[in-house]
Amino acid sequence: MAMNANKVQNDVQLALDLFGLDPLIDKDFTHTLSLYDVIGKYIYDRRSKILTGVTSAADAKFQRKIIHGNAEITATITAANIERIGKNGEKESVFAFPGTREQAIEDVLRKLATERRAETYETQLPNKKKKFHLIGLQFSLYEIHQELERQGKSYNYVEIREGLEILSKAGLSFVSEDGSTLANANFFPVLFFADAPKKGDAQAFICFHPLVTDLITNTKYRRSKYSKLFEFQSQRARLFYDRLCCSWIQAGPGRPYNILLTTLIAAWKDPANRLAKDKEIIIEALNELVKRDIIEKYEAEPKKNKGKIYDWLFTLHASNSFAKQQAAAQKVFNQITAKAEGRALMSGDGESQDSENDNNEGKSSKIPF
Repeated sequence: MAMNANKVQNDVQLALDLFGLDPLIDKDFTHTLSLYDVIGKYIYDRRSKILTGVTSAADAKFQRKIIHGNAEITATITAANIERIGKNGEKESVFAFPGTREQAIEDVLRKLATERRAETYETQLPNKKKKFHLIGLQFSLYEIHQELERQGKSYNYVEIREGLEILSKAGLSFVSEDGSTLANANFFPVLFFADAPKKGDAQAFICFHPLVTDLITNTKYRRSKYSKLFEFQSQRARLFYDRLCCSWIQAGPGRPYNILLTTLIAAWKDPANRLAKDKEIIIEALNELVKRDIIEKYEAEPKKNKGKIYDWLFTLHASNSFAKQQAAAQKVFNQITAKAEGRALMSGDGESQDSENDNNEGKSSKIPF
């Protein structure tokens, strides 16, 4: 992808420093992003991931809706147009949505970002005049391959490279109910490869979605268990876990979590033709949350109108381990926000936070290869 990405020192980089986790104490932790990680951006059904008979990306998209703050946000995911080797041994063009593999790859890359390896880059997207800052990361395919294997996910180098390509070509936009666009770009707006004789030695560079940069800049994230992300058998349970990490801040005895079935379905998938079918999906996810010791138990209450069930209200009760996890995450969050506010005060007073940054003002360097 012919696109410049120049490294800069700015407020985003300072926020990225706060995003970092201790490599020893927090080895098994990552950060879950508000909004971005809670909405269902991936297609988990293999049969639905690759589209056939589609000739335009405009016909290859789906939408999810979520209430964020007091506003309804609509996310639109557009399939990537990639080339694959067909059954006849020749290259063919297909449309593909990001799926389980792409989610796992992004999880690994975001974990690397918490290890203080990411930088802030100034970039300009195609057909866009304004330059803006994105968080970028350099890595090798070998690193991704090894980490995925460590987490029980076996993908070869060709599959990992294709996954990165899909993430770099699949579109992801967030629009609020008043029609204003919060962010509109590909999952990875920037992707470069530097090939090597051995596939595993190949270096790659990506920039995360603009909303990822915005959420990190504004400390809209919560510390969560990294290994948990790869344990779930049901990806709906995984999405539920991400939501609980971000929303159920004071999980514990006497503080249950309430949510409607229709709220979850709107954020996760297209509604089924029968409410009972969607209820089965939620119950399956809840049962796995019990199995994974996220919740201790749950109740389901039907919501009726003239005797007809139109929705279900689920009430969740936290397990002791999840309550402790959330309490610790809140402590980390308070520390991060305190540091962020302190830096903002220093910046507001006109004081330099880093003399080296002052000396480098206006300077930038190209991506590492």
